[in-house]
Amino acid sequence: MFSSFITKAQTLSGSTNNFKKNCIDTLQEKLLALDYATDLTEENINNVAKFAQVCLAEPLFTYKQISLFGLLTSRSEALFTEVNQYLSTQLMILSIAKLKKATIDHELRMQLAVIEGLITTKDYAKALKNWCEMLTANSFPGCPQAVQRVQTCLSAHVRRQIQLPNTKQLYARTRYPLAEIDSSQKLYNIDEIKEYMARQPLDATESFTYAIDQHGNVVLSVGANTSFHINLCGGAPVYGAGELHLKRTSAGVEVLIVNNKSGLYLPRTEFLKSMCDWMIKQGFNVTNNTKQIDERERLIHEVMLNKSFR
Repeated sequence: MFSSFITKAQTLSGSTNNFKKNCIDTLQEKLLALDYATDLTEENINNVAKFAQVCLAEPLFTYKQISLFGLLTSRSEALFTEVNQYLSTQLMILSIAKLKKATIDHELRMQLAVIEGLITTKDYAKALKNWCEMLTANSFPGCPQAVQRVQTCLSAHVRRQIQLPNTKQLYARTRYPLAEIDSSQKLYNIDEIKEYMARQPLDATESFTYAIDQHGNVVLSVGANTSFHINLCGGAPVYGAGELHLKRTSAGVEVLIVNNKSGLYLPRTEFLKSMCDWMIKQGFNVTNNTKQIDERERLIHEVMLNKSFR
């Protein structure tokens, strides 16, 4: 279950400073313990998740790396964030497993299995709808914590989803850029972007790539010039993709630019206003100075220009 994370930890442990090495080695030990556990418990998973969160809050752990491409997010930070996100999902799955054990009703168990499958595929809105309908007709008096955890987590995921216009289009990738695929690229949800921007100096600006997956989840990564859309949704079709440019101000985080710059998907513009509305809903400041920029024609021109030189 955790073997891929353990392998990444082993690789990183041998190529970093002592402080990070101690954190990575401790995470590896904790993941190994979970992997060998015959019965995963909420307490054990929470213990590892809290350790990851403590490390991610430590500036000595999350400082950026300098490379030929500029400043890059630490690979250790990317690993710990990925582990933390995975454990959050596992807590929901574990809670559902408890509810399955708490009932002998076969139909109810099947309903829980469907919800579990929807969570795995990140179709959180449908999972929450099914969940609420199920709870209206059934109860789990012996498992209030498990019920509350699933309810809270699903509600948080749905709150972070974007509402798209009826004119929304699904864009397939135009190519498969092997050179841009990087499994260590750190992925964020919008709440994590808030935390990221809160750690930046006043008046600092940051850029991000983003993509809107087929369920309305917005996935982001730091660095418009150093992160790639292929890594955000695994190359799957999206309802939108582009870049965000944000600035931390004394009045909050201001949205400077929202665009559709994605050479992978070459999307149009129907989702740009929805992105701005969604950013407001998530607590960011969209002002009269916020720019919605259409990059499609320029990107197509660049592609055609490159082909003409082949």
